[in-house]
Amino acid sequence: MVETASAKPKKQRFRRFWWLLAVPAIVSLWLMADVYHFISTPASSEPEEVVIEVSSGMSLRTLSDLLQERGLVSSAEKFGWLVRLKRAARRIKAGEYQLSSGLRPGEVLDKIVRGEVLLHQITFPEGYTMKQMAELLDSRGLARADRFIATASNPAFVQKLNIPASTLEGYLFPDTYQFARNLPAEHILGSLVERFDQHFGPAQDEEADHLGFTRHQVVILASVVEKETAVAEERPLIAGVFLNRLKKGIRLQSDPTVIYGLKNFNGL
Repeated sequence: MVETASAKPKKQRFRRFWWLLAVPAIVSLWLMADVYHFISTPASSEPEEVVIEVSSGMSLRTLSDLLQERGLVSSAEKFGWLVRLKRAARRIKAGEYQLSSGLRPGEVLDKIVRGEVLLHQITFPEGYTMKQMAELLDSRGLARADRFIATASNPAFVQKLNIPASTLEGYLFPDTYQFARNLPAEHILGSLVERFDQHFGPAQDEEADHLGFTRHQVVILASVVEKETAVAEERPLIAGVFLNRLKKGIRLQSDPTVIYGLKNFNGL
């Protein structure tokens, strides 16, 4: 059958139309496959732990570039697309993060959105004063010593924590904690006081009342006993001696009662 002249233009127009439809479809499929590969593939086949700092107000572009530079995502541009796709830009939380290059981009984003910041373990030994705790936190880069002490000595903040004193001295429980960097001093102090409340509960309040002491008086006496000896086994005996002296109205005659009032005491 001979093709007529008029049929040829129609056939050409059909082919052009088909290509107009096919090319965008092919490009879309390629882009979808590329994006899927990015989302489902970790940045490295050999996972490595990397610590990054997401600062407050950091732009999405800066964050994406940082993640690519540190080997946590293979493409900053595609990570930006992922964030926009999930509408997560405003939900990103500042902080210090420990991330693995073995995580998929979506998993990296989820950790930052959830605020799963890196926690640092710190142990306050028994007998540490408020000043010593502040210095230890400062040395570990977890809090500034001056802010810690100023907040712990702020009557308004102390009252907010329901502590019947002018400072939090004696109410900061010595134990092992985990804190993120750049936490407000109020948060750290609140955690230490909360741990104290967990150990000095209603039963201890009742026992203090039975002895004729307030909770604050017990805290003061415990602090003196703790400074009197570093041997835990000796403390009940020393506490008993001090209680007898108090009942008889006799002075404690304990060095710590003087030391607590001295500034910058060096132990000599």
